[in-house]
Amino acid sequence: MVEPRINMRKQVEILISVVLMGLFPVVAAAQGESRDITPEIYYLMPEFGQGMIWFSNQGPAEGKMNICAEDNSLRYLDKDGQEVVAASIDNVVKVQIDTAVFIRHEGVFYRIYPVSDEMAVAVRRDLDIQRDAQRGAYGGYSRTSSIREYGTLYADGVAYQLEKSKKYPFTVSETCFLYTGGKIASFSKRTLRKLFPQRKDDIDMYLKSGKSLPEDLSGAQDFLRRLSSGETL
Repeated sequence: MVEPRINMRKQVEILISVVLMGLFPVVAAAQGESRDITPEIYYLMPEFGQGMIWFSNQGPAEGKMNICAEDNSLRYLDKDGQEVVAASIDNVVKVQIDTAVFIRHEGVFYRIYPVSDEMAVAVRRDLDIQRDAQRGAYGGYSRTSSIREYGTLYADGVAYQLEKSKKYPFTVSETCFLYTGGKIASFSKRTLRKLFPQRKDDIDMYLKSGKSLPEDLSGAQDFLRRLSSGETL
């Protein structure tokens, strides 16, 4: 029998501690504009929550976790409340944090919003932060463990810091995709006509009328519901 829980410490390495702030709406900042990077922007969930991870090669694991929006790394809180980052998540296929479900596809986590038993809207967040790395006393990069800083672990093993007291230029966006049959697909005319062959003419007429496919979550959900139910688009 596969053991459903595993020792999370074997899959993670210590990164840094963070202090989580309150709940804030996700905002999009123009390139070059400096703004506060709040927890709800930096992570895919506003705070760390109890979660479960499913792997392609072993039984599931659980713990208190979150997902970093900047690098799509999986973060945990250990028994001491310290943040740790997964050393390798190549075999992670799905994560659930509280009631939110994320599917990992080509190295990116997509949050799943069901529309029906067969179909859902999958949302990908892209966060790009522009900042200078902090150089240490000997020309290296700082690995400070201050709880007042976020951190991101890059391939070279260096923790580049984000001072929470400092504003940074950044861009953040969310893009809607389709999730059906266990696969992520673009929310496009071609995909919709393939998934709803009986509604091809309706889709064509909708777009020829000068309308465009919805780009926001609520609009995408409503559009799929109308397609599924046969309602007028």
